[in-house]
Amino acid sequence: METNYNAFLDSLGIREFSGNYRAENLLGYIGKYQFGEAMLSDLGYYNLEDDLTGYLKNDWLGTWTGKNEVNSKEDFLRSPIAQENAIRAEMKLNWIRIKHFRLENHIGQIIDGLKVTESGMLAGAHLKGVGGLKKFLETKENVHDALVRRYWII
Repeated sequence: METNYNAFLDSLGIREFSGNYRAENLLGYIGKYQFGEAMLSDLGYYNLEDDLTGYLKNDWLGTWTGKNEVNSKEDFLRSPIAQENAIRAEMKLNWIRIKHFRLENHIGQIIDGLKVTESGMLAGAHLKGVGGLKKFLETKENVHDALVRRYWII
């Protein structure tokens, strides 16, 4: 089972930015898994409250907490260990949120020609948040992320 989970995460990282831990895209998402300020704040790596320029701009002007020895954006980009820990923590958190909204009840359904799976739900929540995943499952409206990638990768 762990082999499948690792393969899923590797696939997600490659799909995000070719598996490059030091990547930063035009919208300010960073690392192999293209984390934004909001998720790294939810995971305890980053303080959004200290960013006075505007909420969720991915401008990285807030402060870092020191979790996993990450004290700056550069530290995060240089640390595969922190990024791998962060993605695993995100998946656990997203699954808790998915279960909170009972979205797992959609597993096995076919929506827009795609079979809903646990891994597909986790990938969708990673790219659009659990709110975006919920909207897709409830409205059947296909959603793309900001870079126009279809988020049901598995």
